[in-house]
Amino acid sequence: MVGDWYLEGSLGPGRTWTIPIEQTPFLIGRQEINDLHLASNEISRQHAEIVCRAGTLWIRDLGSTNGTFLNHQRIDRQMVLAKNDVLHFGSLEFRVSRRASVDPVPRDSMKTGVFMAAPELPEHFVMCGDEFEQLLAEQRVFPLYQPIMNSATGTMIGCELLGRGNHPALPVEPAGLFHIAERLGKGAELSRLFRNVGIPAAVNLPNGIELFFNDHPTEMSRPDAAASLEQTRGLAPDRRLILELSEKAVTDLRAMRELRSVLNDLGMGLAYDDFGAGQARLLELIEVPPDYLKFDAFLIRDLDKQSERFHRALQALVEMSRDLGVVPLAEGVETRDELAVCEHLGFGVIQGFLFGRPVPISELEYQLI
Repeated sequence: MVGDWYLEGSLGPGRTWTIPIEQTPFLIGRQEINDLHLASNEISRQHAEIVCRAGTLWIRDLGSTNGTFLNHQRIDRQMVLAKNDVLHFGSLEFRVSRRASVDPVPRDSMKTGVFMAAPELPEHFVMCGDEFEQLLAEQRVFPLYQPIMNSATGTMIGCELLGRGNHPALPVEPAGLFHIAERLGKGAELSRLFRNVGIPAAVNLPNGIELFFNDHPTEMSRPDAAASLEQTRGLAPDRRLILELSEKAVTDLRAMRELRSVLNDLGMGLAYDDFGAGQARLLELIEVPPDYLKFDAFLIRDLDKQSERFHRALQALVEMSRDLGVVPLAEGVETRDELAVCEHLGFGVIQGFLFGRPVPISELEYQLI
């Protein structure tokens, strides 16, 4: 029965609350109409849903900004739920349970939307400080690279560096690793480790291939940001490197101008990542134009099924970026139909599974032969 299942959260030592999943679909989100209302800016209005089919519970993300995680792995499709699974909506944590809490709290109290940590989480997740420090010290990560293509010529013009974990007690996927890193105040260190390992490994790529690398939102506000970028430049002095600036790292125009000046001095480019996923960032785009504007996959997914009005609005943004001398880049292109619409709207640079998934450097080099 659906009513046997609960989501369980914590209000501190010895105090938990539960909410029964009495019927499905069971909606989770920031709006009060949801079955689980979480008044947090990390949560989308309709963030995720739980459904029941043939007595089995499934979790599905509803296109949320900060993601839905099952056992510390971000989900991009429906996944089966089991007892004691750990769910995260953004950074808010819950446990899937089939028993009632010993100290339930009335449902109305959830509307405070405070940060909640699930009780009895897997030990490696709570007590992972030593393992994470070992990962950093021993550089126990490996790089993958996803092609970035010129759609008109079908040639690879660049690739994005994507890191993965390689420690048996820690997640492999970056979302889970960064969740742990941020709890430990080590998000910037993990980001730098990924590029310190991944950039030198790409030394044999043809000279014309640009290498895109990511920052952590806290990096560019640190006092050593310029020194870190200079160190990154030294990893590949002859390679065109492109810093992908995350939305959360865009703070103010003065800081953006200073960053752009540092990048210009180092001969490095700038890309604004995830455009369209959150704040519009139009002022920064106009005042401090990047080299590339990466349109978020959320805008590109099922683009061929969108309305003509949606297409016209997206085309206007593409044309505006071109007028500013910025290259518009479509992320998340997975089908030929999506590609056809992207090309029609003016995208000439494409990234997505249609042209290649993230692969080791040896496979990427093979594709270039």
